[in-house]
This record gives sequence, structure tokens and C-alpha cells, in this order.
Amino acid sequence: MAKGTKNITTPTQLRSKEFRSKIGKGIQAAAGGSRRPRSSGGAAPMPTEDVQISTYVYEIRVDGVVRYIGKGRNGRMYSHMIEARRTANKPGVKIANLSPHFRKMLVRAIRRGANIKEKVITADLTDDAAYAIEHHMIGSFHKNHPGQLWNTIDERFMSPEYLPDDWSNPVHPLYKVHRPLTPIKSFGEDQPRFFGQVPFPRMQAGK
Repeated sequence: MAKGTKNITTPTQLRSKEFRSKIGKGIQAAAGGSRRPRSSGGAAPMPTEDVQISTYVYEIRVDGVVRYIGKGRNGRMYSHMIEARRTANKPGVKIANLSPHFRKMLVRAIRRGANIKEKVITADLTDDAAYAIEHHMIGSFHKNHPGQLWNTIDERFMSPEYLPDDWSNPVHPLYKVHRPLTPIKSFGEDQPRFFGQVPFPRMQAGK
């Protein structure tokens, strides 16, 4: 796990049966409604409750390695695997042409039979809090374990504190800031950035 993320985890929330139940209902709603069978009289199934829960931050591990950090509501955490399995099962799909990068890598992992697990890191968050935690975790992973995440990382928009000394596998050559890192400071900026980055107010971690 990336440094600086211990304090954001709330084990009570992660073990909450109610929270997991709500996620399950959200998945059913996203899939088109309840999976309850029809009654013997042929009546239509009861509609699934429109469940809305607070935002959560989650991780996806492939063969035990954290490969993706994201945030979402309801069944968002599971939507990646649902779509990736559909793609993996389609004949004639050219995996190399898939995008974004995470989808391509996830389909490859499914086809080779990898062990893939989703896990909530912390829940009951506002959108702003979840966004901040997600971006801090992505940045921390990039700093301490560059290349591990399958999130699309664009260093031009990242806070300088998250840039590692070396990085060898950007999705696109433009997404990698030139090494060695060269600090610069333009007029009106409150902190330095590195050559190749956009002005700091627009910076954010990769997604």
C-alpha cells in the first residue's frame, strides 16, 4: 500500500453488511433491475429500489497486486469487470487496440485467468473527500511504485511531490515529464513545478 494512506481506512465501514448490501442493490439497478423470479401468476418482478449511497474509494488487485485505484457509488467498483468480461468473451477482439489502458490490461488479465478482486478502501465519503483520497493514493503509488498502477498517469498534470526519479512505461510519451527532473518556477506560481508540466493550479493525479 502506498505511504500516507493508513489513516483513511475505516475497518468498521469496510465490514458493514448494510454498505455491501447497498452496493449489491446498486449493481442490480445498473444491470437493469431486480433479478427476482416472476411469481407463479406471471406478474412482473418487483422493481429494484433506487439505492443511492455515499461515495467510496476502491482498489482492484490482479494476482494480489494493486493495479487500479478509483472512486464511485453503488456498483461502480464492479462495472470494470462486467465490461471487461464482455469484451474478453467477444471473438476477434484486438486487445492492443482497446482503451483506456486499464480496460486493455484488465481484459488481458481475464484472458490469462488472473485472480482479480475488488475491495472498498474507505466509504461514507463526500465526492470531494473521495476525489482527494483517490488522487493522493494514485500519486503516492506513482511516486513509490512507478508503473504498478494501470490507471492512466499523466505527469504533466500531477503535483510535483508525486513524481518519481524514474518511470519507464507511460501510456503515451507526452505523459512522461523529462528526466532528470528540472524544477522551474514561473511568475505567479506559489510553488515550483518541473519542466514539461502545466501550471500548478491545473495539476492533478492521473486517472
